[in-house]
Amino acid sequence: MTNYLYHYTSVETLALILRDKTIRFSNLSVVDDLEEQETEDFGEYGRFCFVSCWVKDSAESIPLWNMYTPDMSGVRIRLPENPFDTEVLRTANDGEPITYTKGLVDFQERSGYSAIPPEAVFLEVQYTDNQKLLTPSILDESKNISPISMDNIGKFKRKAWAFQKEYRYKLFIHPWSLEEGKETSLENLMWHFEKLKEYKLTTSYVDLQLKPGALDHMEILLGPKVSEGQQTIVEALKDKYEPSAEVIRSSLRIK
Repeated sequence: MTNYLYHYTSVETLALILRDKTIRFSNLSVVDDLEEQETEDFGEYGRFCFVSCWVKDSAESIPLWNMYTPDMSGVRIRLPENPFDTEVLRTANDGEPITYTKGLVDFQERSGYSAIPPEAVFLEVQYTDNQKLLTPSILDESKNISPISMDNIGKFKRKAWAFQKEYRYKLFIHPWSLEEGKETSLENLMWHFEKLKEYKLTTSYVDLQLKPGALDHMEILLGPKVSEGQQTIVEALKDKYEPSAEVIRSSLRIK
């Protein structure tokens, strides 16, 4: 049995998903809950965390239509869980091959940044009012090799957001290259720490590749206020890029 996820978005974004077969991840400095990027001891470390946000609930959500589609005239797409393709990077000097979510190797080469870990992680967002979880302490000085714990970043939101019932894919982009990250001298580690405290990435998003067949059973639900013209555009996009997708209208009738 296939497990599905749903994503509310605009018609313009749908066009890019269909054309490029990619999903965009945005960092926590540009999502709706700005508190997510904050930590107790390392500032706005969440600016290095990139997410793509989904729900499992197949029932339409008026708040999500209202928040994430323009005037409820966007779409909600349905895709299977874990739709992303992977690729293997062969490291120099006969090192162990690294499996990446496809799109990250090219991104690293173009940007000079590194994805650590190399694959997007799927998780269910937890809702809490515990401030220690909302703004976590991420530095563990008892660890010599990797003293920063990223597990709780992008995982918790206040209970006020619980209506979202959110699931997400999460990854981290760090402001140094793979080669720079291999150097473990004390001097280099201090350089890493300073970059993490001060550096602002030059991009707020990264696009990751969908695996072949991920769009085969795509469902495109039209928003409750989609016009006839917008519906025509969506159907034309479907016919051009993904004829097997199904376009259906919202069951909601909203003035």
